Amino acid sequence: MESMGIPAVGRLLADCWTAAELAVRAECDDNDEEFVTTLFRLTLKREVAAVSAKGAIETAFLHDLQLAFSLLLINR
Repeated sequence: MESMGIPAVGRLLADCWTAAELAVRAECDDNDEEFVTTLFRLTLKREVAAVSAKGAIETAFLHDLQLAFSLLLINR
């Protein structure tokens, strides 16, 4: 069985990743790798939580489900 792609969710998470990376770059000048990694993880977690609280992940996943099922019906 082929797995279902989740391109809308993937784009949303990539946007969260980019926002977290930009925020960490703005905060860090010359810190050690462990500090930067921890700060990035916490910032990414905060970004994902924020979009999740707005319902964006649910909406993106529903979009991906609709796309996958419409493609499934077309390919029958």
